[in-house]
Amino acid sequence: MESRWNRLKEDYVNYKWLMLKFSGEGLVGVSDDAWAELDKHSRSMPLSRFRDRPFQHYDTITEMIGDR
Repeated sequence: MESRWNRLKEDYVNYKWLMLKFSGEGLVGVSDDAWAELDKHSRSMPLSRFRDRPFQHYDTITEMIGDR
């Protein structure tokens, strides 16, 4: 259970960073080259995993930790 929570927190932090970095453009408009560059510098899981599918627990975790 703890490892699942740690994975969710890591996904949350990564997705939040992406949303801040590409605010205004949205993730849909990010080029293939930009995704490749992001994945090259990702510490663990590739960030491109959020390319076609947003982090589904983002809003829930935001509410849980009061990060608005």
